Amino acid sequence: MLVVILTDPSSLPIRANKSQAVADDIRDIRQAVEDLVPVVATRHNMSVKEIRRRVYNVSALKAKRNKVSVYNAQVCCVMEDLNEGREFGNRYTMKEAKRMMKEDPSLKENIDPDDLKRMVAKLEAEGVLKRTGVRGDNIAAAVDAQRTLDVILELIRGLYHRTGILGFAFFTRGNFNDVLAPVSMESGDALGFCSEILGREPELINTMLELWAVQKSAGAITAPTTEKMRSLGSAMIKSGLIQVTGKINVNMNFEGYIKSIVQAKHVALTGWPAGVPWKRLGKITNAGHVRAVYKALKDGTCKWKKLTEAEEEEEERRFNKLIKKGLAEEANMRKIRLDCGGKHQTQETERKCRARRTETYAESGDDDNEPEPESDPDNEPEPSDNEDQPFANYNGDYSDEDGHAQRKKAKSSKPAAKSVSSKPAAKSASKSASSSKSTTKAKPAATKAKPAATKSKANPATKTKPNPPPPSPSPSPPRPPSSRRRLRLGW
Repeated sequence: MLVVILTDPSSLPIRANKSQAVADDIRDIRQAVEDLVPVVATRHNMSVKEIRRRVYNVSALKAKRNKVSVYNAQVCCVMEDLNEGREFGNRYTMKEAKRMMKEDPSLKENIDPDDLKRMVAKLEAEGVLKRTGVRGDNIAAAVDAQRTLDVILELIRGLYHRTGILGFAFFTRGNFNDVLAPVSMESGDALGFCSEILGREPELINTMLELWAVQKSAGAITAPTTEKMRSLGSAMIKSGLIQVTGKINVNMNFEGYIKSIVQAKHVALTGWPAGVPWKRLGKITNAGHVRAVYKALKDGTCKWKKLTEAEEEEEERRFNKLIKKGLAEEANMRKIRLDCGGKHQTQETERKCRARRTETYAESGDDDNEPEPESDPDNEPEPSDNEDQPFANYNGDYSDEDGHAQRKKAKSSKPAAKSVSSKPAAKSASKSASSSKSTTKAKPAATKAKPAATKSKANPATKTKPNPPPPSPSPSPPRPPSSRRRLRLGW
């Protein structure tokens, strides 16, 4: 079967003319590019050859990359709004967010276009990071990492051989999906510092570095504890103050904020969260307040600012309002006692009152100023061996009044004891011969004289005088307690 295809001869010139027109346009484009190449090279200070190579060596093949889905960006925006201020472990999942968007379409409609653009850019950046990471499906990046590490090792070892400078370095993956193994390199046995000084092997340190880097990239350590937020927030406040003032030895003073910071340094900490007490983060006990301050400092909404004279006055008025609301404290401000309004005395006040009453009582009259009764020599007790120690018989059972009476007795008995001891026994016996005491003393004298007489008869040439026997200690009679009421002196 013969098939004859007939073509319109008039269409051939049209096609030829079209091809010629396309060729002419391409020639014009190339000529325009050739004319622009020197201009671009001059503008960027590069060679014409380099610009021409970059223009004509562009690949015609485009890598097929999936674009970021707008729906996924909307879901991420809704999750961000729902989970704002929630703790880890109490946040909505993506499945729950999609279900809520399906039940309530207004969640998707109320998304701000600027937030949607920001989320799309964020997802695109994450995709680029995922494509360019050192993973098993990215051979070029893996080879680049290995060769770069080899060059670094060669450089640090060459530096050690040339100059004697030694050191070590640790490298690890920065993403969970990377396959790069941890690498440690040294020059001049510098890794011995880790085991000898730090007490940890280099392999363990590199493993800890890998764990920290992977957790940080995965967002596992983005929820610091309250104590961590306190320390980080305080450090950010101090570093910002150093940066804005240009002085290293400056510290934040919350109590004397107006005098020592605003008036002295002419700066102010703006953007402090509303409702949060104006005090050191270490004194804030509410975890929500600490988190709000930490988030404001991290986001940059709470920051330091230099002030003019008018702004200083405005800042002072704002601080006075915080004091009236009870959210701030003045410098050297005394705290209000819990028992304010009632009567109370401290121990120091009571001690002063007792001392004052004692002084008043001593001025008004005391037993020490009373005339002492005249001592009767006939009724005086015989002196004892412990007369120089008036408290020798104290056994700890005296009350305060008895102790005071005993001290007075010792004070008044010392001169009387001396007068008694100074009198000879013979004179006292001759003067008080009529008294009963003299009679009692004369009898032992007569009895003592008998053995002396017998001795004189036996040996009349020698006259010996017998030694008197030592007096037996007699306890002093108890003195009745004073009838006058005495105050305790605190002894």
